[in-house]
Amino acid sequence: MKQLKQKNWSEKRNFDILSDGLKVEINTNESFNEEKISFDDIGFDEIVIKHTPSIILVGFYISVLLNIFLAIIIYSYNFPLKDAFFLKPILILFFSIAFFWGYKIFKFEKTKTIRGNFDITFWYFSKNKKEVDVFIAKLKDERMKYYRDIFLELDEFEPPDILIQRLNWLKSQEYISKQELKEYLTVINNRKLMKGM
Repeated sequence: MKQLKQKNWSEKRNFDILSDGLKVEINTNESFNEEKISFDDIGFDEIVIKHTPSIILVGFYISVLLNIFLAIIIYSYNFPLKDAFFLKPILILFFSIAFFWGYKIFKFEKTKTIRGNFDITFWYFSKNKKEVDVFIAKLKDERMKYYRDIFLELDEFEPPDILIQRLNWLKSQEYISKQELKEYLTVINNRKLMKGM
């Protein structure tokens, strides 16, 4: 799974794993943002954030909504029908503000962020939890392959000390196993012995 597509309300997020990084597209009603993040800038410290509305804020919202609605009803009784034409735009404005304010308050959101030089955020609701985890595991795997392809090239003209440092770094990042490290060190030591003859 090298591609992940997510949609939440009007916002769409597309993630594509490339040979040398990750392409992220975020599309909303207001903007479109496309960015390529190299494997060097991707980290895997995971943070899960869950946003639920506060009970106090919900109570305040309902209270304000009822008070304004009751005020409009009371004032509409005090005006003759011919003078109440201005109520329609007021009601439209009131319901528009109430809708957008309610959308912000009642927005349930759960996200998973992997932190590095660039933070990459995925929606992490129960319906897409598994596919996000599979995608992150695939991203880790592709990053490991990328670094192995670059740094496991044992050039015979390169100084052995630099090769050993590189192998130790690969092991510290868990891109190679302990057994692989031993095998590569054996190859380097054999080369040293052959050159010394």
